[in-house]
Amino acid sequence: MALNVGGNYRYNQGKGIYQSGQNWRVPEFYRMSNLQEYSTSEGISEKEVWSVLGLGQISWRHYLYFDFTLRNDWSSTLPVEDNSNSYFYHSENLSFLFTQLLNIDKSVLSSGKIRGSYAKVGNDTGSYNLSDYYGVNQSQLPYSTGSMS
Repeated sequence: MALNVGGNYRYNQGKGIYQSGQNWRVPEFYRMSNLQEYSTSEGISEKEVWSVLGLGQISWRHYLYFDFTLRNDWSSTLPVEDNSNSYFYHSENLSFLFTQLLNIDKSVLSSGKIRGSYAKVGNDTGSYNLSDYYGVNQSQLPYSTGSMS
């Protein structure tokens, strides 16, 4: 029997400046300064995920093996009400080496195994996908524009 436990912390941060526009002044001259209309915006995103995990293996008489993994994550991108920011997922695997149990001659069949597995996966969402947020854009207009997403 073998058992391992562990944990993980992941922090993601993204920053970016985005530009878009339309109506080229000179065709096929690809520069922002060549656009009649353009806008610039900045963005930032942050995300944290805390995890605990475990994996193990149980064997019986060198021919039956059961492997498993367990993991629970807590994500900052999911709501914390009713522990909704937590999600659990796992996998199981059962292997049966029938050549070991039946003592099959190795010259006939060196090794034979039947294996079945099951897994459940989990995932969260991207930053700010579940909440409204406000953005400010810079443009050629004499004032900034805003957006609500």
